[in-house]
Amino acid sequence: MKIDYNWTHANLSDLTYRSWKVYMMAVLCGLALMMCVYSLLFAVGTPRNSTVLILLVFLVLLNFIGFINAIIWPDDDLMHWYNGEGLCDIEVYTMVFLLVALPASAMCIMRWLCKVVNPDHAINRARWGVLGSDKIFNGTCCIAFPALIAASYYSVQLGRYEIHSITGCEPARSITPATIGIVLVWPLVLSLMALGWAALLVFRLYRHYSQFTSILSQSSTTPSAFIRMFLMASSVIFSLLPPTIGQLITFSKTSDGVKYDWDLIHKKHNTAHFIATGGSVANNRWTWPIFAFISFALFGLTQRQRELLMAPMRQVFDHLLRHSGAASAADRFLPGWLMCGRRQSQPAESLELDAVRIHNGLAAAVHHNQEGEGNVNGRWYGANANWRNTGLSEHV
Repeated sequence: MKIDYNWTHANLSDLTYRSWKVYMMAVLCGLALMMCVYSLLFAVGTPRNSTVLILLVFLVLLNFIGFINAIIWPDDDLMHWYNGEGLCDIEVYTMVFLLVALPASAMCIMRWLCKVVNPDHAINRARWGVLGSDKIFNGTCCIAFPALIAASYYSVQLGRYEIHSITGCEPARSITPATIGIVLVWPLVLSLMALGWAALLVFRLYRHYSQFTSILSQSSTTPSAFIRMFLMASSVIFSLLPPTIGQLITFSKTSDGVKYDWDLIHKKHNTAHFIATGGSVANNRWTWPIFAFISFALFGLTQRQRELLMAPMRQVFDHLLRHSGAASAADRFLPGWLMCGRRQSQPAESLELDAVRIHNGLAAAVHHNQEGEGNVNGRWYGANANWRNTGLSEHV
């Protein structure tokens, strides 16, 4: 394999200098990778929408690529770089696939939400043909079509791949109008289709607003899940549109008048292009961890996930409070989201002690009041002593 070196933007005074963006990219993508995996584990329960799972898997792959590339190629020392054989061959086709699959997944989510809001969907959803057609449509748009675009990328592949400092492997696209029609235009087309479904969704929400909750219940969907999926798809669409449009404009200007020549493009097909960036990072790369953080906020911080996440911390607090005797004070002063699990999962022995404390406190208060005010408060105590008939009495 031949290597073509590009030192145009290199920091020639110190080729081993590592910009703060290297560490920022590695840390953000590493955190994003863990958050995506965590969100993916809990998103399995998302009602009737496997496209959310597919989208989270795509985000895992993107942030994994960003994480390992920032570690392998952190500086401009091109002569001592790993040449990327094997790894970059896989990554470039994976990236072409994912950059089409992301807007396709967002479009499928918008389409599904739009069908959920349609009152007729509750009638038709029971038919296997409708559910089967949805699965076929989602699989075609999210997997089959991006795979076809990734395979077509070979026809406009100028060289084996490019390696940029910090961001690592990049597809080596030829600057021709064919590249726009074969690879670059499809993310924009799918994003615009998703916007079309989003507009129809907003119209149906406005039209059936009074029936919103009942329509969702018929489709086994909660308002919370509906809103979370809508926000996730919207973030993907509006984050991908600006860089996609900018890239199309750039390619249109530079490829104007250039003719497509298969032999010329594939003449140096076994050549890798090493490009020093001087510590700069393409803006679209920062959107990868941002997507992951958004997915974690929407699918990893629901009430059920918060309870599971806080369970180990609550056990530690329970252990400390049980030995310090400060449980009642902790219940008053510690945050409710931390102590709610303790209050809900309080053992029978603790409930029995609490009931005894309540009984002794009431008895002392009534005795004090009876001495000063006669039998009026005694009757009050007798009326309110029926607390023994509540659920606490079974623990006393």
